[in-house]
Amino acid sequence: FQAEDGIRDSVASRGLGDVYKRQTGISPKRIVVYNLWRRFDKDGVDTPFAVCDKRSVSDKELIPTDLFNYLPDQPNALTVEICQSSHSDSHKWYFYPEMNRDEVLMFKTYDSEEKPFIPTLHSAFDHPDTPEGVSPRESIEVRAVCFFD
Repeated sequence: FQAEDGIRDSVASRGLGDVYKRQTGISPKRIVVYNLWRRFDKDGVDTPFAVCDKRSVSDKELIPTDLFNYLPDQPNALTVEICQSSHSDSHKWYFYPEMNRDEVLMFKTYDSEEKPFIPTLHSAFDHPDTPEGVSPRESIEVRAVCFFD
């Protein structure tokens, strides 16, 4: 399946570092983005969350894709570049079955010091062994952008 992931090397050139500099007067030497993912549904079974071991991903497999903010009241919102990936039998995927609301998965989706940066591909997916009648997945994903000077 196609999995989308975090922000690529162009994040700084797309203005994230510039926005930080305008607001703080500091030009960041490093930008790191972490994603945090958490479930809220009752049983944690429907469409589990999976991550791919980035050591099994090649930069050549990544497909840069722009992610736009489509909220009508935020026409000037920041556009970021995420990655999709072509399929590869070498990808090593791991998933978190029956994750509960007290667990949070945190993973890195961008680091300006890593060249080339290979993101942590991630996706929820339809597991073929999901039993009938489970509660639908309810989850939230948050990005924490860290600036280092």
